[in-house]
Amino acid sequence: MRDGDHITREALAAELDRICESPAFRHSLRHQQFLRHLLACKEAGRFAALREIALGIDFFHRPASTYDPKSDPVVRVEAGRLRQRLDRYYHGAGAAAPFEILLDKGSYVPVLRVRAAAAVAIGAQPSVAVLPLAPISATADPHSAAGLADEIAQTLSRLPQLRVFGPESPIAADVAASVAEARDRFKVEWIVRGRWLDDAPRMLLLEVIGTASGDTLLALRIDTAVADALAIHHRIRTEMLHYFVPLLAVRDGGDTLAAAPRDAAVRCAFATFLMYSARFDESLREYDVVQALDPLDPAIRCQKGALYFYGRCYDRAETLLTQAIEMSPHDLYARLLLADTYAQSGRPEESLEASRQLVAIAPDYANSHVYEARALQMLGREEEAAAIVIRAHARFDDTAITEYEEAMLHVARGNLESALDRLERHALRKANGAHCIVIDPTFAVLHRHPRWRSMLERVGLPDFSSRV
Repeated sequence: MRDGDHITREALAAELDRICESPAFRHSLRHQQFLRHLLACKEAGRFAALREIALGIDFFHRPASTYDPKSDPVVRVEAGRLRQRLDRYYHGAGAAAPFEILLDKGSYVPVLRVRAAAAVAIGAQPSVAVLPLAPISATADPHSAAGLADEIAQTLSRLPQLRVFGPESPIAADVAASVAEARDRFKVEWIVRGRWLDDAPRMLLLEVIGTASGDTLLALRIDTAVADALAIHHRIRTEMLHYFVPLLAVRDGGDTLAAAPRDAAVRCAFATFLMYSARFDESLREYDVVQALDPLDPAIRCQKGALYFYGRCYDRAETLLTQAIEMSPHDLYARLLLADTYAQSGRPEESLEASRQLVAIAPDYANSHVYEARALQMLGREEEAAAIVIRAHARFDDTAITEYEEAMLHVARGNLESALDRLERHALRKANGAHCIVIDPTFAVLHRHPRWRSMLERVGLPDFSSRV
């Protein structure tokens, strides 16, 4: 998570040129100049020039005598738009960039971060999008058509030099809407789509479209009426491999395709293991690879947000969690983590607001009420907090609000002994989330308590105090 390791001035200049020439930036001279200004100020060590009021006067040319950032949010608004353009670039044309320029929400100091080598390699690979296949008729089993599209995606995923966006990927919908956007924004080189022919209802037409020209490169008719499901799947699998393997071999100079682990679920599980082992830098590199495999999955952004939260990088956590919520507004875990991020970064008012939004979305989720009470407790509104806890206990059963959440409330009240007692009971039961105890910043204040290490020994948890 270190800033700018091994990034030379020349490499940064070249990356800036690529950014400014990309589809995300080429039509916005203002954001090109804004990004260059922020980076120049940082490189020169002029951090005072990266304050909101300084940017409003120096870059946006607001009059120094009358400019008030509270009434004129130009810096915040344009920084938000710049952040969106950077996000679009690094999940599209910049997918293979060796490092990324980050602008955290609420900050105007750009951060440079080297990306995982495997993620860069995957980002540089040609991509194919497999579109969903509609059912053969309104009364047909939708799982049959979905299975055929999934067979195509799974087959192509076995080719290690090809990045595959499956029919369930959010990218598939955008690709279907515009071939040009598929090419420019997501660097998709081919689209595989299927449709049922009107004059022969059981006839499936599979097409491979080249996004560079928009031409149909392969058109394959498959009569699903003359074979069983296994035979149809086998033919699809064979035809896709026969077409794409020579195509990729030519692109790679004829080299033999090398094996490479491409299972996003396995990589995500490993990244999560590393995170809970307080190996945050290693975990981040794995999440880089997972995100390269599926750039628009909001769950991956949420998981990276969790990583930054546990790693105490709260600005970065807020940025990613906010993005995840924008993409998936009912993601309860992202909203819970955002409320936690605000609490741990000393912003209880915003934690309260985030918690109340969570309560409004999921009133039957017990934890949302606990987080609201915790925020009120941090604000010194103890009676309101106590009343919410009483109502929550009366409404939910004993298993809905665990000792883990109770320990959070006791930490907020300053009752450290009670918090330790509840964490110990929770861990001894091997209850859900017990593995988070050792890295959760909520309990950092307990790391110096005389009972902390002995408690961890009794419950069989490792002590990662020195790492976090």
